[in-house]
Amino acid sequence: MFEGKIKNPRYNDENKTVISFEFNHSEFGWIPSSLNVGDGCEYPERCEYIMENMDIMPYIAPEPVEPTEYERKLMGVEFQGVMCSATKEDMWGLASVKDWVKSGAVVPFKFDNGNTLVLTNENYEAFQAVWIPFRASFFQA
Repeated sequence: MFEGKIKNPRYNDENKTVISFEFNHSEFGWIPSSLNVGDGCEYPERCEYIMENMDIMPYIAPEPVEPTEYERKLMGVEFQGVMCSATKEDMWGLASVKDWVKSGAVVPFKFDNGNTLVLTNENYEAFQAVWIPFRASFFQA
């Protein structure tokens, strides 16, 4: 029934619960498809055919991807439970509020990554001791 209509089956996850394959559609030709082969397979005949009649290629985990420099800057460095990004916009913003904070103002500073840290005269030096070396690490060869 499915002879010649299904090709290249491969497990899509470590638990072997999903199989990806190509299905030869009568109107559109070979199209990518997948089936949950666990409980309640939506198309039991296809699941049964693939499981009983085809060699299913093993799951191949994706290669880990190193974050880009910009992504690492956005991830940031942790200070007082807040991940503080270190983009150039953050650097400029922090420079613009420094004197204000040092004069005693309480500044809820929103970083480029969307997180907010409340800067005060009491925590500013400790923050700078963590944030500046992190930011500077992007300028080292």
